[in-house]
Amino acid sequence: MLRKKNKAFSLVELSVVIVIVMIMIAGLIQSSRIIGAMRISTARNVTQSSAMPWINYIVTWYDATASDAFNESDTDDGDKISRWNGAEVRYTDRINLNQTDDDKKPIYTANGMYGLPSVKFDGVNDFLGSENLEQSILTYRSASVFIVFEPKTVTSNDKRSIIYQPSECGREFDVGYSFGSKGNFGIASSSESCGQTNATASGIDFVVQNEKIVASLIIYQKPMVAGDTSNIKVFRNGYLENVYKVNNGYTSSLIESSKKYSDGSNRLYIGARKINDNAIPTSFFNGLLGEMIVFNRSLNNEDRKEIEKYLGKKWGIKVNYEQ
Repeated sequence: MLRKKNKAFSLVELSVVIVIVMIMIAGLIQSSRIIGAMRISTARNVTQSSAMPWINYIVTWYDATASDAFNESDTDDGDKISRWNGAEVRYTDRINLNQTDDDKKPIYTANGMYGLPSVKFDGVNDFLGSENLEQSILTYRSASVFIVFEPKTVTSNDKRSIIYQPSECGREFDVGYSFGSKGNFGIASSSESCGQTNATASGIDFVVQNEKIVASLIIYQKPMVAGDTSNIKVFRNGYLENVYKVNNGYTSSLIESSKKYSDGSNRLYIGARKINDNAIPTSFFNGLLGEMIVFNRSLNNEDRKEIEKYLGKKWGIKVNYEQ
């Protein structure tokens, strides 16, 4: 009885299979790039069609989807970011951010929040600083801050600074979370002796690990009374949060006497707390940043809702527009 011999693939057949597989892989890669480009294009269209270009008194604006946000050489997935350019805004010059130390550069993440480009900070030593030493951020008695981020670490004892500008103790501009409580979000300064943190913050679990957030912080001119929190409102995805004072509250006596929250005499830092140009940075942010906008005035509810609506639509975050 004759046995049937197994027929092996010929070299030609194997070559054809390999070519087909390579074509399929190339097609998948190309499709992924096309989808990524379409997402970025859609995000930019959302920005252009929003009310953002018409709302006045933006101090600085960082958008990871903008065409000129980063050096072109830094925009492959996993690249280290050497600079993050501020958007062109009216009334003020761009405040561009940079980092020259390779070990401290955050990472460009092509498929970040909502599949859009995002900046990844490692929570260990990554941060960016303004290109120029003296940057006026909040030299007035009111302000509004909007941040789209996704935290990767949230605890009660690891303070994380997202935006920071040092000044005299008691008049620092420190926006972040976990000011003594797990995941509370707010604004802080040091006391006049630099010995403790004074802050106005939300309740716990405002910031949730691996959850995208649109955080809004509105600071009104009055009251300028130490320990009073009624001039500061914090919103999470459009929803108004209750706020509490941590120690003496953000409105310290120095802020009350000077009638301004920051004097713009130092660099602006993103992703860490650095009390002066030569100091060792601390309170590193761990997570993704997509967009940050700072105004030197307190926005009314209509403008605030427009910005939250825009950010929510762009970054795929459900915003409660009824608040």
